[in-house]
Amino acid sequence: MALTGQDISMYAGETKDINFSIVDSDSVPVNISGCTLKWGYSLNSLEPYRLLKTSSSGITVIIASSGSFKVALTPIDTSGKTGDYYHEALLIDGLGNVSVVANGNISIIGNII
Repeated sequence: MALTGQDISMYAGETKDINFSIVDSDSVPVNISGCTLKWGYSLNSLEPYRLLKTSSSGITVIIASSGSFKVALTPIDTSGKTGDYYHEALLIDGLGNVSVVANGNISIIGNII
């Protein structure tokens, strides 16, 4: 079950961890052991990702049996990129099934320093 409306607000060039917990349609945590995770953002849901993080680069599973993971953004990921974007997280299970598990808007605010 996708967690929709997972809106994020941050400053450009900021270090930020974005935490997710995946649950099924009955709100039971999904065990993500052995799954591949991807997260990215783009101008809208039809455009290719401007940034993509994966299980092997930028995504850390916190507790697999609870479906929790975090996406680590570094300053270079958002530096100079102000505005409103679409973001989503995907889960690919061991059989190759792909599911959107979270999405929403990410607002990147400019700064003066």
